[in-house]
Amino acid sequence: MAKLKLGTILIAFFLLTPLVAAALAPDNKDKTAFINERLGMLAATVQQFIPPVMVGLFTFSGLVYAVSQVFDRDTKMKGERWSMSIATGAGIGLIIVLAAPFLANLLSGMGG
Repeated sequence: MAKLKLGTILIAFFLLTPLVAAALAPDNKDKTAFINERLGMLAATVQQFIPPVMVGLFTFSGLVYAVSQVFDRDTKMKGERWSMSIATGAGIGLIIVLAAPFLANLLSGMGG
């Protein structure tokens, strides 16, 4: 049996969340409003979780950079590249998290 990657599981989770929310909606409540409410709660949870992760990644990036400076030239260069990759990924992730609510509101307003 093939192993599922974490990215595949997360994508499936986010794609199935509206379907599960619609199935669990009470009969007396509008399903669209219920889905929007649940997705809003999910987005708020993710937004609370992301900043500490970003701080941890930036700290780890700095630690990798600092530790790599005491080794030979090749290890120093690899450490610098690795720390820059970590910091770049964390920065792009932070931009995505900050832009996501604006883009979601923009796209939901286009739907009518």
